[in-house]
Amino acid sequence: MAVNTYVPLEILIVHIYSLSCMCQESES
Repeated sequence: MAVNTYVPLEILIVHIYSLSCMCQESES
């Protein structure tokens, strides 16, 4: 179950990355 603590971190990073991309696209 150690992997379970690593998965949320990856999802969080991807989520933030996607959000940043959307923000940049919106600004342009």
